[in-house]
Amino acid sequence: TTVATTTTSAGLCSRTSEDCLATGCCQDVGYTCYEKDQYWAGCRQSCQPGEVNPTDPIEYRTPWSCTLIGGTTASTTTMATTTTTTPMSFQMVFEAVDGGQDRACRGDSSTDNSDTYYTVVSVTSIEECKERCKAAENCQGVEFKGSRCELWKRPILASKSLGGYTCLRYVDPNKLRAGEFEMVDGEGHACRGATPADNSNNCFHVTTGQSLEGCRRLCRSEAKCVGVEHHEGGRCEIWIRPEGIQATQALPGYTCWRFWPDGVTPPKPREGSFEAVDGAVGRVCRGSSPSDNLPSYFNVTSASSLDSCENLCRLASDCTGLEFHSSGRCELWHRSIESFRVSNADYSCWRFVQSLAS
Repeated sequence: TTVATTTTSAGLCSRTSEDCLATGCCQDVGYTCYEKDQYWAGCRQSCQPGEVNPTDPIEYRTPWSCTLIGGTTASTTTMATTTTTTPMSFQMVFEAVDGGQDRACRGDSSTDNSDTYYTVVSVTSIEECKERCKAAENCQGVEFKGSRCELWKRPILASKSLGGYTCLRYVDPNKLRAGEFEMVDGEGHACRGATPADNSNNCFHVTTGQSLEGCRRLCRSEAKCVGVEHHEGGRCEIWIRPEGIQATQALPGYTCWRFWPDGVTPPKPREGSFEAVDGAVGRVCRGSSPSDNLPSYFNVTSASSLDSCENLCRLASDCTGLEFHSSGRCELWHRSIESFRVSNADYSCWRFVQSLAS
C-alpha cells in the first residue's frame, strides 16, 4: 500500500533555538512550534499556557500563551515511519502598538500626527479596517475608532493615549535585522548621547508596555536604530542618534543596549596596560609642559567609572591615555602625555601602553 505524504525541506523550518513565528514548523522530530507572545514562538516538545519556561534566559522569563503555530504530522508506511513538518504560508501580521487599545497612531513621537501620513476611510469594524490595509499599497498599519479607519502610509513609531482608539502596525515578521545587542555599563544604567546629561528627545522615540524582547524586536525592525533603553516597567526607548550611544547615567530599573547589525564588527579592545602618570591620583594630563592643554589633544566623553573610561580608550585606536574625574568626565588623549599638573584628588591621569601583540 502506498501512502501519500507531504515532504518539506528541513531548511524551511526552525531549529529549537530559533524563532518559528514565521516558519510555523520545527526541524527536530517531536518538536512543535508554540507561540510565546506576539513577538516570539519557539520549538518545544510540550507547552502549558501561562507557564514560564525555566530554560529561557532570565530576562525573557515571561509567560507563554502556548498557541499552536503550524504543527507536525506523522505519516506511516509498511516499510518505515516518516515524520514530516509543513510550514505555514508566510503572512504579514498586525502588531499592537504600545498595547494597541486606547492608543492613537503617531509618527516619530506622540505629537507627530500630520494628516499626510494616512488616508481616512469609513468601515463597519476593525476587521474591515485591517482588510482595507491589506489591500492598500504599502500600508504600514491602521488606527481605528468606531467607523473611522486611518490607513497609515508611513512607519508608525509612536502612539498617544486616547480612549476608544486602537493602533496596529502591519509588519513583515521576517524583515528584522540580524545582529547582537551589547549591554552598556551593566544593570541599572540608562542610555545617553555624548555625556550623561545628553538625553535629547531627538536621540530616541518612546513606546510603552514592551518586554525587553519586544523592545529589541522594534529596534531590529527599524533601520535607524542604534540601540535601546528599557525599563522594567515596560518603557522602551528606540535610539536613533547617528553618533550612537556614547554614555550612560546610573538609574535603577533601567538597562541600555547597543545594537550591532550583522556585518558591522564591534570595536575590539586593544590589549595593554595603564601607567600612572606621577602616581595618577590628583594629577591632570598635559602635553609637553604643565600649561600645555590644548582642546585638540583629547576628546571629552563620559564614563560611569575609571574602568569604563579605560575601556573607551582601549576601543579608540589612537588613544594614548586618559584623564578621569570622579564626576564621570573622561578625556581620551590622542597626543602623547608628556607632562602633568597637580590638581585635586578627584582627577587622575593615565598613559596607555599597548601590548606589542595587540
